[in-house]
Amino acid sequence: MEASAREVRIEHSVADQRAVTNGFLVFYVLIAAAAFVAALFRPELLLGAVAFSLFLVYWTWQVRHAQADAVPWLVVLRPAELRHSAAGVDVRITRAEAGRVRLRNRPGGRTRTLYVLDVRGRDGRKLLQISLPGPDESTMLEAAFEQWGWPVD
Repeated sequence: MEASAREVRIEHSVADQRAVTNGFLVFYVLIAAAAFVAALFRPELLLGAVAFSLFLVYWTWQVRHAQADAVPWLVVLRPAELRHSAAGVDVRITRAEAGRVRLRNRPGGRTRTLYVLDVRGRDGRKLLQISLPGPDESTMLEAAFEQWGWPVD
């Protein structure tokens, strides 16, 4: 994420997506290891440690399968234009075309909050709707939209 007086740029590479996943994986592996160590002192915890480890293997398989077709994406906001590029698709929206820009939070799966950028045309037609990586990107984009006179709802 980069911001200047002329543009806001958010890049989310496949490496970034995998790094986030690996961070969670390491955290959960440490929890599983701690559960096995605790089971040495309290044998009744062994079943829970084994069950958690099996769930972790299943979760890792699901995530790796979902990431097999992950693509990098880019959002660039300038005072007069918003651009979103991903998987060979390039969407460009001018400030004049935008009838409403909304940045909102909504509940996602597994107790996660999604930060969504929704841009509608003057006729109410959806021009762009994407999930942002997190609250920092959402806050930065919202401030830039307001500063540059986009129709923020």
